[in-house]
Amino acid sequence: MCDLVDLSKMIIKKDDGRYPNISKLNQISEYLKGNRRKRILILGMNPSEYDSTVDDIKSQDGVHLEYVDGINDNDKNKLIENNLINTKYFKALYDLFDKDTVQMSWTVLENCKEKLESLGINVAEKEDKNRALLIFGDLLYYHCTNQKELEDIIMEFEKNNIKVLYETIKKIIETQINMFDPNLILITNSFAAKLVYRVYKEKNDYCEDIIVVKNTKIILSGMVSGGNLDVFSKVRLKNRIKELL
Repeated sequence: MCDLVDLSKMIIKKDDGRYPNISKLNQISEYLKGNRRKRILILGMNPSEYDSTVDDIKSQDGVHLEYVDGINDNDKNKLIENNLINTKYFKALYDLFDKDTVQMSWTVLENCKEKLESLGINVAEKEDKNRALLIFGDLLYYHCTNQKELEDIIMEFEKNNIKVLYETIKKIIETQINMFDPNLILITNSFAAKLVYRVYKEKNDYCEDIIVVKNTKIILSGMVSGGNLDVFSKVRLKNRIKELL
């Protein structure tokens, strides 16, 4: 199986230490082998935040609890103090689904559970195999907070290496399908969604919001967090997800 970070390096062409550790994704992939529970893969453009302290936590043992439902405000404060929560991005995506139907994927990992226990946090949410796992990945695995910078890198690469770019994006998408065997993929970044559409549809009239790759339906959307989707677009997206699950 292709390595997601190595594939990203083929496009970014930089060696600056900003490629993330993806051990948690590999752990989730292992957990899902032989597991028949539903899973939904949500892809952003790239991991935007980069902080050496937080990244050290991620690289040491894959523990990084971006959002956990079912804990009280005091517990959330403990998580924030330990660089283990980001409610803005992940909660907005979690809220696209009915709470009794989904569960954050990192809550099933033993080291994540142990981290919560070490902070004295009793999580009300327990593993429930009847609930779909929400798995969070990216189209490119490279830390960059300035998306315009990343877009410029990709567009420049596309001008000179369009065939390589499209082949690499296909490998990244299909590698993640092989890793997680998702029932549904949701791309929540307009630049990433348009790029994936071009790769698979080879046209530029973004009239379809769903494509199918290896029998897996992919919903193409703009960014959900930060108020980037108006309330009507968000309702349509929620209904689209229900329709396809």
